[in-house]
Amino acid sequence: MSSFVDSIATQVGIHPDLLKIALCIVLSFPLGSLVKRIPSRMPLVKDSVVIFIGMFYLSGIFSLYKEALFMICLSILTYALATVFPRNKHMPWFNFTIQMGFMLYTHCLEQFSGGDYVNNIGISGTQMIIIQKLTSFAWNVYDNSKPDDQLSAYQKEMRISSRPSFLRFLAWVFFFPTLMTGPACTYHEYDIWANEKIFGNTKPQPRCGALILRRLGEGLIWIVLYMKTGYLSSDNEFYLKDWYVSRSFLFKATSLWILGFLYRTKYYAAWTMSEAACMHIGFSYNGIDSETGKVRWDRMSNIRPVGVEFGQNIRGVLADWNIITASWLRNYVYLRVVKEGKKPGARATYITFLVSALWHGTRPGYYLTFITAAFYQIFGKIYRRNLRPIFVGTKFKAVYDILTWLVTQYALGYAAMPFMLLNFTPAFIVWASVYFYIFVGLAISWILLSGPLRKFVLPSLRKLQNTSGTAVPKDTRKEK
Repeated sequence: MSSFVDSIATQVGIHPDLLKIALCIVLSFPLGSLVKRIPSRMPLVKDSVVIFIGMFYLSGIFSLYKEALFMICLSILTYALATVFPRNKHMPWFNFTIQMGFMLYTHCLEQFSGGDYVNNIGISGTQMIIIQKLTSFAWNVYDNSKPDDQLSAYQKEMRISSRPSFLRFLAWVFFFPTLMTGPACTYHEYDIWANEKIFGNTKPQPRCGALILRRLGEGLIWIVLYMKTGYLSSDNEFYLKDWYVSRSFLFKATSLWILGFLYRTKYYAAWTMSEAACMHIGFSYNGIDSETGKVRWDRMSNIRPVGVEFGQNIRGVLADWNIITASWLRNYVYLRVVKEGKKPGARATYITFLVSALWHGTRPGYYLTFITAAFYQIFGKIYRRNLRPIFVGTKFKAVYDILTWLVTQYALGYAAMPFMLLNFTPAFIVWASVYFYIFVGLAISWILLSGPLRKFVLPSLRKLQNTSGTAVPKDTRKEK
């Protein structure tokens, strides 16, 4: 199958792995129709078929035989730890450390193998999805040993109170509609779907054919856009050509914004079409909206392009980008590194962004992007507390919204560039071509709002705020 797809890709003129990903998504529709018709009273059959399809994707379509066995071994490790030490508070962290260690090993292996690290799928993409599942599973098992008053609402819902069969566990790990592209789902979500409890008492089961077609249409548009223009974003030579280097600062800064958008279209395509496959089998069902009374099909929604491209602050952009991975980082990293009774602060933010960078890979560009994003988060809180209240409720609020959108999108393009180029030198050259203007702006912001000049600037801000009727905090250093 793999060689057959490779030959077709060569004739069509696209990268073989992109065609294989598309094939997996397309096959998920008829195969999903088969699986969802297997009744819950036949769990062995249903789970076995799910595992078989997942293995077919990895081994039959991508020829990742040894890698698939490696993923099974990692799954066995987590299952064994959670089974033998379910109440040990160190178990989730030990599992997390081991899984991240193997993740880094895979990234290094692929990076230094000499192949096409950017376009070749390899096993790292699938492992990135599976590691979210395995680390969340360990925490959800451990959470069952804690009293309710020490758990959040999310932790109560996702905790695992009884040990699942190993077959059901593996079926969840290799759940085929999202195996190659993501997003990850929790064990609880897979279990209620496999047991046909996901719809609760809703009868008949709601239909979403029109929404599925809409998602597929959106995905096709994103695919075409990426194939026509998106490849330019990660071309190191593109940014060194005379016609680009000789242009003005504004042109180059705007180019980073536009190229960043074009690069994101491949993620929009993959996640949108994967979401459609999950809708088709009912997995995306998420209850009834209490306000509108309409069915929600957003359980596996991983991206909201409008929110990303029109976000007015980095916090809002990140809330709509890779949503389920962000949930994993929040619930299994950000909130877990904080001692009980304490609130997350800057330290938790930096650790979370570091884990996110390690999860993505070993290329320097990832770390440049996520370190920059961490600074954005910290300074974003300072801006919102000191500047935004000045404009709320005034006639200048619309102007403020437009300006914050522009600033956010330019900042996003600047931060995303190392992620696209991956290596330090080309990223440094591109940043230098725009005079590191974002870092200069952050440094000035620190001097004015948190540094030596804050005692002069904050009183002026308070006077402006008093004019609009809301208060400005006295010292932004207290902001966490």
